[in-house]
Amino acid sequence: HCQRKQKKLLDDGKHSQLNQQRIELLNKIGFDWRPSESGGIERLRSPERNLEWDQLFEKLKEYKEQTGHCSPKKKVPKIGNWASGQRRLWARNQKGETTTLTEERVAKLQSIGFEFSSANDESASADDDFSVYSDADC
Repeated sequence: HCQRKQKKLLDDGKHSQLNQQRIELLNKIGFDWRPSESGGIERLRSPERNLEWDQLFEKLKEYKEQTGHCSPKKKVPKIGNWASGQRRLWARNQKGETTTLTEERVAKLQSIGFEFSSANDESASADDDFSVYSDADC
């Protein structure tokens, strides 16, 4: 995703960390610049990826049981960045883009009270260490 984002910046004439040499190297290895258009998005929905998503969803449910909300700060190991990522994917879906955030996943997240508003990304209180998950879980 990072390479694609940098390529879009470059294509839009903005500053990017990606240079022509890196683009050529990525092209040589068959990097898929537009998986949503090429059909490559289906590889991102593989059973292994689904299992990883389900495991993180379960950790988010545990987090909610302990804290009373589904808005972990980004610093909360694994689920903080993951929850933020789900919000970004949802926002892209709202723009008509194809992402790995399926309607089924949206429904699962909504079923536990997950809010897709990015304003909630850092709304968890400062005392939310969620120490159940150590740095070793990252």
